[in-house]
Amino acid sequence: MTETSGDPTTDAPSTDSPSTEDQSTEASEAQPTTSAPTFDPPEYVFVGGYTDEMGGTAKGLTMYGTGAGSDGSGAEAADAGTVAAVASLGLASPSYVIKHPSKPWLYAVHESSPGQVSAIRYDDDGLHLINTVDSGGDGGCHLCFDHSGDFLVVAHYTSGSIASFALEPNGALSERKGLLEFSGSGPDAERQSSAHAHQVVSVGQAIMVPDLGSDAVHIVRIDDAGELTPAGDSIKLPDGSGPRHLVVSGRHLVVACELSATLWVGALDAAVGAAGNSVPTSTKQTEERIYPSALVAYGDQLVVANRGADTLGIFTLDAFGTPHPLTEIDCGGSWPRDVTVDGEQLWVSNQQSDTVSVIKPAAVSNRPEDWPVVHQLSTGAPARVIPTR
Repeated sequence: MTETSGDPTTDAPSTDSPSTEDQSTEASEAQPTTSAPTFDPPEYVFVGGYTDEMGGTAKGLTMYGTGAGSDGSGAEAADAGTVAAVASLGLASPSYVIKHPSKPWLYAVHESSPGQVSAIRYDDDGLHLINTVDSGGDGGCHLCFDHSGDFLVVAHYTSGSIASFALEPNGALSERKGLLEFSGSGPDAERQSSAHAHQVVSVGQAIMVPDLGSDAVHIVRIDDAGELTPAGDSIKLPDGSGPRHLVVSGRHLVVACELSATLWVGALDAAVGAAGNSVPTSTKQTEERIYPSALVAYGDQLVVANRGADTLGIFTLDAFGTPHPLTEIDCGGSWPRDVTVDGEQLWVSNQQSDTVSVIKPAAVSNRPEDWPVVHQLSTGAPARVIPTR
C-alpha cells in the first residue's frame, strides 16, 4: 500500500579491526532513536454510526470503557487497556457527535429527513437520553458550539442550511433559535444542483460553513439570542471543487475539497475571491474517486482522510500558505470517514470495514512506517468517534 525504506546493503566484512571510534559510532547508530509507540486508552470512547435504515450495522450511539466487559457488566477485560462496549443508545444514524467541553453531555445529529438532533448525558452507568428535537432541515451532518458555548449549531447537507439551539441548564436542547438557508449551485450536475452545508466551525465570533454545492465557504454571525445572519460575502473556491471540511491554521484557511480531491489554502484575511494554493490530497491511483472527507490539525501538521484511497494524507504548511505533502499512510481499514485527534493519537472511523483504528506516530516523519496502528476497535459502520479522559 505504501513504500517503505529497504534495509541498507551490507558489504563483506573488512579484515581490519574497527577503531574504538568506529565501534562507538556503530553502537550509537544501532540504538533505536525512538521507542515503539503504545496505545494510550482513554476513560471512555463514544462511537456514532450508520444504523440499518441507512444500510449500516451500528447500534446507534455506543459507549466503550477501558477494562469493561463486552456485556456491559464492568468486569475487568482480559487484556489491560482493552476498550470494550459498556452501553448503547438506539438512536437512528447518529453520524456526528460532539462532547460538551466541561459537562458530561453529548450531542448527536441524526442523518435523516426530516433531521433531528439529540442531547445525551453519560455517567458510569451508561448513556441517558435527555431530549430529541427537530433540527430544522434535512440530512444533518455536522455540529459545533458557538464561541459562547451557549448554543449548538447544526449543518444540514441535504437542505443546505444551518440551525441553532440553546443549551438548557440540564443539557437539554431548546426549541430552534435560528435558521439560515443557503442558495447556489456548481458545475457538477449530480452533486452540485443546490447548496450543501457540510460542516460548521466556530472561528472567533463567527461560524464558518463549507458549502459543497456552491463551491463556497460562508461566514455567519450568531447573536446573543442565537439568530443566524450572513456576515459579509462568502469565500469563493474553484468551480467544481466541492468544499467539505475546513480548519484554520494561523492566518490561513485550509479546506478539504471532496469533488476535486484537493487541499485548498487561502489567507484568512484576504479579500474575497483571492487566489489560493491547491494540492492533491492523495497520490494513490484508485479505480474510484478519492473523496477526501475529514480534515484536522495535528500539531503543526494537517491530516486529511481519503476515503477512495483508504489513506490519511499528512501535510505541512509553510509561512506563505503553501501546503506540502509529508507522507501518506494507510488508515487501518476501509473508507475513513472521520478523524479525531486525542493527544498524540489519531482515531479513524473506517465506515466500510466496521473498525476504528488508532494511529500513534513514533515520530512525525515522512516514513509511513513511523505512523503505526496501535489499536483496532470493532464497531458497526462508524462515522464519528469521541475519546474522553
